[in-house]
Amino acid sequence: MGFYKKGIKGKLDIIFSRYIRFRDNWTCKRCGKKYAPKATHSIHAAHIEGRGKESVRWNPKNVFALCYGCHKFIDSYPVKKHEWFIGKFGQGAYDDLVFESNRPSHFKKHDIEEMIDYYKTELNKLMKDGGYNENFRTTS
Repeated sequence: MGFYKKGIKGKLDIIFSRYIRFRDNWTCKRCGKKYAPKATHSIHAAHIEGRGKESVRWNPKNVFALCYGCHKFIDSYPVKKHEWFIGKFGQGAYDDLVFESNRPSHFKKHDIEEMIDYYKTELNKLMKDGGYNENFRTTS
């Protein structure tokens, strides 16, 4: 599991990260480079508002597939990160994301379990639609 926490949030992190990569077609949203599925060290699920802001940690409007180089760059230059997001999605979307990120979050175990089920279902749809013949499974 490496970087991810153990437990139920770690399980959600893994499923959500994989969902983002498939949603974005394993393509860096900044530079456009495409990667093969399973190249998880080369392309990341990168957060605009950091993972510590749980209210948007698993919000797909806050997370995008970025290659290692682009992810490292935008995390090193937060102003550039926000400019990139605003250029791609607009000031209103950015303002909404920042507002949402500053709201308190109180996810209970059943909320996390529902998100796991939702993103696992969505991931399996994306994998099937993309011709990827496996279902995504996690161990309990």
